[in-house]
Amino acid sequence: MIASCHNATKLVSVKEAAERLAVRPGTVRLWIRLRRLPSVRVGARAIRIPADAVEALIERGYVPAKPEVSR
Repeated sequence: MIASCHNATKLVSVKEAAERLAVRPGTVRLWIRLRRLPSVRVGARAIRIPADAVEALIERGYVPAKPEVSR
């Protein structure tokens, strides 16, 4: 039996997280290795970060936040 996930969390790519955090993608990867940001591996190579973890990092004051752009 497979448990279903009813509280799905939005996941963002390393590039998207870097843009939101106003840092380079390499910095986001470093923070993942240092366990400052949680991540999920999707498939063999793709890494995704919970969007709420990115926002929490901004709220804690670790990095400057770029203004959010409406799409």
